[in-house]
Amino acid sequence: MFIGILIVIIVFLFFYILGSKSASSNNETNSISHSENDDKYSEYFKIMDLRPKFRDYYGRDMDYPKYNDKYNTGTEFKLRQLLLLVWFSRTKKGRLVTTSTPQYFYYDYNINGNKLLQHFIARGWIIEDDERYILSDEGKKVAKQYAALWELHRNNQFPFCLDEDYPNWNDGKLLKKYYEKEIQYFKAFIEYDKKLINFYKETPSYFTSKEEQQHEIQAEKADIERLKHQINKDRDKISLEVQF
Repeated sequence: MFIGILIVIIVFLFFYILGSKSASSNNETNSISHSENDDKYSEYFKIMDLRPKFRDYYGRDMDYPKYNDKYNTGTEFKLRQLLLLVWFSRTKKGRLVTTSTPQYFYYDYNINGNKLLQHFIARGWIIEDDERYILSDEGKKVAKQYAALWELHRNNQFPFCLDEDYPNWNDGKLLKKYYEKEIQYFKAFIEYDKKLINFYKETPSYFTSKEEQQHEIQAEKADIERLKHQINKDRDKISLEVQF
């Protein structure tokens, strides 16, 4: 009887010790696995922190204000308001009186087009002739003086501000400077893409499959080619006189 109980105790202790070792081994394996995962994601986030920031190259964010009303035009009108006069000047025959003012004047520049038009008419800069709005000689003179506002307005590629950038426009030379900034920005992005590609190649465990790994690598390579193409286009624009 005693011997039987002793055998049971010995068997119990054997499996208990075996189970403890197994659990310890599993915990060690899980610890290693978690450590590898931590290292993997830590490296990825380090690379992500190197992503070029738009503001570092352009000195502004992409949502930089389009105006601040600080430029003194020498008239009762702000630059953003004179942009509307320039818009009226951009047709040889004038604009039909039934033509609606583009909505971007309201959304981008906080302008009530119809109300401002009446101010231009009262000022004598715009007159009605044969059911069209045309500029008077004085209106044409003002519109010509501020014609560069149109180029600043229509260029959505860069975060231009009418009041800050109009004085520095310099017949389009300011735009060339922005192309130069864009080239540096794109070059930095190419280097960033290359770092991602190296990480993807050296860390296959980051992906759920070989196909996913190859897809991400090819996507970054395609982005590099796109950026190189855009850099060449910007260089062409810089080397030529910008035509508007």
